[in-house]
Amino acid sequence: MMMRGMTMTNKGVQTGIYARKLLVVNWSLHQMKLYEPFSIDGSVFAGANGSGKSTAFDAFLTVLLGSTRRSNYNQASKSHSADTRNFAEYVVGRRKGSSQKGVREGMDFTTHIAAVFWDSLRASEVTFGMCCDYRSRIGAHALVPNYYFYEGGLPENRLVEDGEALSVRDTKIFLKHLEDQGVISNVHLCESSSEYNKGFLARMGFSDPGYFGALKNLVAIGKDTRIEDFIYRYLCDGRSVTTADDMNSNIDSWQQCREDLDRAIERQSVIGQERERFAAWRASEDERDILMRARILRQRVDLVGEIESLRKEEEEIGAERSRLNARIAALEAHADSMDSERQAKWDLVKNDDVQREHALRRISNASISRSNATNSVSATISARSPRVLRFCARRAGRPASQSYPAPIRCSV
Repeated sequence: MMMRGMTMTNKGVQTGIYARKLLVVNWSLHQMKLYEPFSIDGSVFAGANGSGKSTAFDAFLTVLLGSTRRSNYNQASKSHSADTRNFAEYVVGRRKGSSQKGVREGMDFTTHIAAVFWDSLRASEVTFGMCCDYRSRIGAHALVPNYYFYEGGLPENRLVEDGEALSVRDTKIFLKHLEDQGVISNVHLCESSSEYNKGFLARMGFSDPGYFGALKNLVAIGKDTRIEDFIYRYLCDGRSVTTADDMNSNIDSWQQCREDLDRAIERQSVIGQERERFAAWRASEDERDILMRARILRQRVDLVGEIESLRKEEEEIGAERSRLNARIAALEAHADSMDSERQAKWDLVKNDDVQREHALRRISNASISRSNATNSVSATISARSPRVLRFCARRAGRPASQSYPAPIRCSV
């Protein structure tokens, strides 16, 4: 049994997508088995009957066709009967040609099939896979395969943790976790076989859905199929192609188609490069727009903060101005009070001066009056008789013979 990748030739260099690895977990009698590596030039599965060639090939077909129909599995095996070569028997691990229970019947487990391909155009791996939960209480009649594919190779744990295969739910969570970490990318969890088939064709670069029909026809070769009839039916245009010239013409036509395909692949590669450049440019433009918006937002935030600071400063200045105005008003009121007090004191001083002047004038007038009265008395006394003088002397305790100074006469 030989398996090849979907190869293409581009200017003498083989380019395309090639099978690289095949992982099966809880498939047929295998708890886990990894087939690797596949060769670019083709891989041959050789071995005695019952060695597991068809088991590996049928697992590979499960992810290639996205189908678990019995008719899609290898019908050329001479060791299996039609009743035992089906998806349910592979899952439960029933031995070939045996009516006994499978090795995993009565257990709860999950079956995994993952095929890894190498894309030489993108220089990266792409993985197509299927997982299916088996529950003993339900049985094999309710098996629901879940298909997926993503950019990247097999995970390090090979979809097994603590000796148990990951369930369908845990597998989806695990693949999303690997995508978030950047280990793999472009994870597609398909809801149906048709969605998976469309994604498979798109990722493999097939524009014609007839790929599945051709592959199914190839798988349909049974042990009684005549190879000649198969070639004329599915590979050649008809039995009329019998002569060497016709065959050479057919070969030339095929070569021309191959060259056209190579040119188309080259154009597709160029378009892919331009698409990547455009995507990078768009990403840079988006990043530039994001940075510009972030800068504008940062400036706006800074301006808002500056405006708030100025508002606070304005409020502080207004409060300080109000305080100073209140202080000025208080000082003006104090100055007015002091002016009033000074004026009152000045008025008192002026009143005192006037009263003093009046008092001095009265004193002066009184002095003048007293002087005049004295002079008048003196004149009167001098004019009186000696008798009066003696009487006055006695009253004064002086002898009567004592002489008195002559009276001073004043004229006013």
